[in-house]
Amino acid sequence: MASYNDLVNIPTFEKRKEEFLQERGEVTFYCRDCQKNVEAIRLNPNKYLYECPLCKGKNISIGTESSVKEVYSRKR
Repeated sequence: MASYNDLVNIPTFEKRKEEFLQERGEVTFYCRDCQKNVEAIRLNPNKYLYECPLCKGKNISIGTESSVKEVYSRKR
């Protein structure tokens, strides 16, 4: 499973400094195609490309359990 420290090198973080609050939950993967939290498969160890084990889709979001719930519960 990925940790917060694995994510800080993602280009979208840019130079923002984020303070990680443990109560937001563990890092999780969310399949935007299935609309479920999944144990995504990393396709390339050198890139942040993931695949959903359920639908084989590649529209995977990464975030804390809390942030994924906040963002994707609004879109339903």
